[in-house]
Amino acid sequence: MVKKQRRPRQPISGIVFTLEDDKNPIPVQLVGLPNKDNGVHGLLDLGRSAALFEALSNEKRITITLTYLDGTTDILKARGFRDMRKFGRGKNSYLNECLRGLTPTPEL
Repeated sequence: MVKKQRRPRQPISGIVFTLEDDKNPIPVQLVGLPNKDNGVHGLLDLGRSAALFEALSNEKRITITLTYLDGTTDILKARGFRDMRKFGRGKNSYLNECLRGLTPTPEL
């Protein structure tokens, strides 16, 4: 906000994930142009995306660095969620089940 007026940020030009137990960054390859609200689409390297899914499904800390077209950055700190099911961690986490196609489909 500038003088009570909303001032949109520049389009995002880079996104990088860093995990608490893996200091090798996971960059996002942005594809296409930003939409009218500066939203972007991106792709993750398939080999590195597994580490991000593991962190998301096992309550690990994740740092997300956003870089904007004007060179400014924002750093977001997040934590993955905790699967509260008795056998719901590790290879049986929600995300791993989804990746293996084991997520139940609700009946319509």
